[in-house]
Amino acid sequence: MLSLGFWNLIIISIVTLSLRQYLKSDRGKLSLQNSEFLQHSFPQKILKALQNPVIKLILQVCLIVIITRWLIYTGWIAYRLTQPEAAFWDFTQFHVAGNFAVQRNNIYIQERFVYFPNIFPFVYFLGFFTIERASAIWVFIHLIVIIFILWGVNILLASNLKLMRIGCTVLSALIYGIVFDLRVGNISSIIVVLLIWAIIFAKEDKNILAGILLALSTIKPTIPFLFFIYFLIKRRWKIIFWGGLLSCIFLTMGLWIIKTPPLEAFHLYRENYAWFYERSHDPFISHNRIDLSVVIPRLLPNYRKLASFLSLLLYLFTATAIGKFLYDKQVKTYWSRNLYLSELTLIGCSSILFTYNQRHATAILVIAVVFLLNYITWEIRYRQFSWKSVTLWSIGMMLLLLQTSPLYFWLREPLDSPWKLGRVSYITKVTVGNLPNYTLIALTFILLLLARNLMLNYSPDIDRLE
Repeated sequence: MLSLGFWNLIIISIVTLSLRQYLKSDRGKLSLQNSEFLQHSFPQKILKALQNPVIKLILQVCLIVIITRWLIYTGWIAYRLTQPEAAFWDFTQFHVAGNFAVQRNNIYIQERFVYFPNIFPFVYFLGFFTIERASAIWVFIHLIVIIFILWGVNILLASNLKLMRIGCTVLSALIYGIVFDLRVGNISSIIVVLLIWAIIFAKEDKNILAGILLALSTIKPTIPFLFFIYFLIKRRWKIIFWGGLLSCIFLTMGLWIIKTPPLEAFHLYRENYAWFYERSHDPFISHNRIDLSVVIPRLLPNYRKLASFLSLLLYLFTATAIGKFLYDKQVKTYWSRNLYLSELTLIGCSSILFTYNQRHATAILVIAVVFLLNYITWEIRYRQFSWKSVTLWSIGMMLLLLQTSPLYFWLREPLDSPWKLGRVSYITKVTVGNLPNYTLIALTFILLLLARNLMLNYSPDIDRLE
């Protein structure tokens, strides 16, 4: 068997040669020659520094290292999850659900299963395999999903600059929820790829395909719920019709598979969810939730009523700010049925903040990656240099970088086991422990400010970029 060091060498060589070949010609350069933005002294200094051979070499080495480490780490995870001694984490419950589905038994009675019945048609096939073989299939599906996510974000990216496309691909791949979802065997990244391609098809007016993908995404409704409402606001009736119709069909199929009446299934689901919630996911005890519900309770763990009240105020303030922007944008665009990436990005962030979500749900932030890169593309092409806009954009990028794998692996994940055992201090919980939550809230408001700036400067050029 070849050593890990040899594979490192092979992957580094392939990545280096591929990047050099890809970046040899960059057709996007010509469109930036007449940019007023780039005539300012600050961008000029940055461009001049980037021409320095030493700096260029350092950046190239860093890029190669990042891509190589990501590929090796992802490959290693995929390999480990196909081994008999693997820790199957969340995937175990989907395999068990598949076994129950094949046997036509009601899993809600015998197991604490907390997914809607519409998931059974899609995990049914897992019941025909051992957990090791089923895990290998699940890993393969996730790897395909990651490829389609990265392909999708590149379709949504407005810039033709190859360096921008590499940056979009790398930053999207580094978002924590992408690889973490593969590692624990959850389905958040599957939901995200369905939503991304639903958006792509909806932008191309392929509404039936968009509706089908939207319906498929409802197997985990916490993420797509607000997208349904968004398409409803946009009056995309065909998407809503097909999405709603197929969701009901999948739900009916799931109930038929487990041979359970709807009311009984709903009652059992509520009981299981209540047990699951009280045992480990109440906002006052949960260590891995990333939505708004847990921020104030971690700050005020001994004041439940006050913390709940302040959490409600935080919800209302955030929802009002985002809702006000969406209303103003609709008015500004004369209630257009077009989909705008600024709106979709805020819907994606809201999907994490306003509904129950754990950390793998951060995969939806790949939409924010595209929006931020499209925003700076718009600034460079059509605007003069503005310190305010550039500062806000830079803060947004830094906050987004804090939602990538390195932050979680180095800072947040080491707290998980001690937190469960009650060995994490209050100060650590409200600083390092809450850092991903703080950055997600701050990122949402930065994106909101940038989206409002786009709205105030609305023009046909923005339509092309959004």
